[in-house]
Amino acid sequence: WCFGRAYDPTFNSEQSLPERLWNKLVLYLLFMSFGLILLKWIISLRQDGMPFAKRTFGFISIALFAEMLFMAIFQGGSLAENILISFVFLIMSIMFTGVGLTIRRRLNKFAQSTVVRTNSRRICITSNTCTILFLVRCFAYVYWPLSGYQGFKNETVQRWYYPWLYYTIP
Repeated sequence: WCFGRAYDPTFNSEQSLPERLWNKLVLYLLFMSFGLILLKWIISLRQDGMPFAKRTFGFISIALFAEMLFMAIFQGGSLAENILISFVFLIMSIMFTGVGLTIRRRLNKFAQSTVVRTNSRRICITSNTCTILFLVRCFAYVYWPLSGYQGFKNETVQRWYYPWLYYTIP
């Protein structure tokens, strides 16, 4: 779908229910996969909070699934939907920043062995990458309704922006 949209300027997909369901399912899986990474990082910080973190993750997962299903069935794409999705991306970006910094600070308290420095660097790179990519998605989802659903004026930029930033990254 992304390649078809990027390489064929006349590409047009029908906004049918199956396509909306697949789009929302993929978005839900994106949220859940990165949410599981956050959950693992949070549990590694504090073992005694594990049952609470798992329950919270379960509740958020069910609520987000219901919301995605609702948006797919009832012709999503409204301003409220884009702001909600943008807000979830923003929260995940903030969570990756906060949890990554906390883990890194704790690792730096240990003896500075090669293993600790390597893991600290990996956590920093992962945290920063996720933060940047989720912020890009946050702004992409907010820009679309704020532009009056017009996107960019330049056709080339529009062909690349919509399928690659709005749907694909990260």
